[in-house]
Amino acid sequence: MGNNRKKLEIIRDKIKNDLKPKFFEHLQHLESNIESLSEQNHLHRDLCEAIKNAREELTAKLVKVENWFYRQETKFEDFVLSDYIKMVLESTAKYVPDIDWELQGDLTSAQILIRSEFSASMFDLLSIIFSNMLEYSRKEPLHQFILHTAVIDNDIMHFHFENELPENANEDELNQLFEEKEQAINLLQKEGGSGLVKAMNIIKYDFNNIQNSFKIEATAGKCFIDILFNLKNMIKYAEDTIGGGL
Repeated sequence: MGNNRKKLEIIRDKIKNDLKPKFFEHLQHLESNIESLSEQNHLHRDLCEAIKNAREELTAKLVKVENWFYRQETKFEDFVLSDYIKMVLESTAKYVPDIDWELQGDLTSAQILIRSEFSASMFDLLSIIFSNMLEYSRKEPLHQFILHTAVIDNDIMHFHFENELPENANEDELNQLFEEKEQAINLLQKEGGSGLVKAMNIIKYDFNNIQNSFKIEATAGKCFIDILFNLKNMIKYAEDTIGGGL
C-alpha cells in the first residue's frame, strides 16, 4: 500500500509541476502575442476573454485530474459540503502561484451530507468560482475571500461569495460582461459553455432545478456572487442535516 501511495504522489507531482507550467506557459505566450491587436478593441477583448476562460477551465480540469490520484476506499462517496468547500479551495489555490489566501465567513449551514452523484458537478462549480476569485482579486499580501452559507425556508442553500477587485477594475465593463454571460446561458441552455457560463449551467441543470439561480455583480470595489439552489434531492439524510448540522 505504501508503494502505491508513493506512485500516486509521483503522478500528482507530475501534474502539478510538469503539466501545469507547460499549459499555462502556452496561454501566457498567446496573451503576449495578441497585444499587437490591442487597438482593435472588440477583437482583442474577445480573444482575452477566450484565454481567460481557457485558463479557468484548465485550472478546474487539472485540479480534478490531480484528485483522481488520491487513494479512496470507494470511487464515489457522499460528502460533507463544508469540508468539500475547503478542500476545493485548497486544491484550486495550488494552481495559482505565489498567493497567500484566507477564507472567512460562516459555513455552519453547509455541514450537511450531499449525495455522491453531485460530487463532480459541485467540484466543478466551486473550482470555477475559486479560480476566478484567486486569479482576479486585488493583489494584497493576504487575499481574503468571504463565503457565507445559509439555509432558507428549510431546503434552499444560499452561497454568498465576495472578494476585492483589482484596483484598476472597470466595474461597468465587468457588469456588462456578467450580463452577457447570463444571456449566454439562456441561448446555450444545457449545451456548451465555459467558465461562469458553465457554473450557471451546473446550478440549473446538473443540480436538476431550473429555479436555482446564480447572480454575479461588481460594485464598491468588490465582486459578489450569490447562488441559490434547492437541496431537496441533493442531501443524503434530510431529517438529520437541514437546519441541524451533522
